[in-house]
Amino acid sequence: MLGIIIEVLTVIIVLFLGNGAICSVKSEIESIGSNIFYVVVKGSRYATLSMSDLKSLKMNSQFLTNINPSFSIVGNFKYEANEISAQYL
Repeated sequence: MLGIIIEVLTVIIVLFLGNGAICSVKSEIESIGSNIFYVVVKGSRYATLSMSDLKSLKMNSQFLTNINPSFSIVGNFKYEANEISAQYL
């Protein structure tokens, strides 16, 4: 009888912790907010944004508070006998 009670309590605790973890992750994702704006430059190989463009955007906008530039490459990556097609950020 004691074993059944311990098992039931264990299941309840595991479910409680799992739901808590889900809520924590969900709140972290929601805290990112809807006030994030992404600019993606695609198309011509000459269509680029320079660091001076980003500084100008930040200085001349009353709405932008932070700018984080990034760069990505899409291609095939090979290591020894393994090769994958991926995007590198």
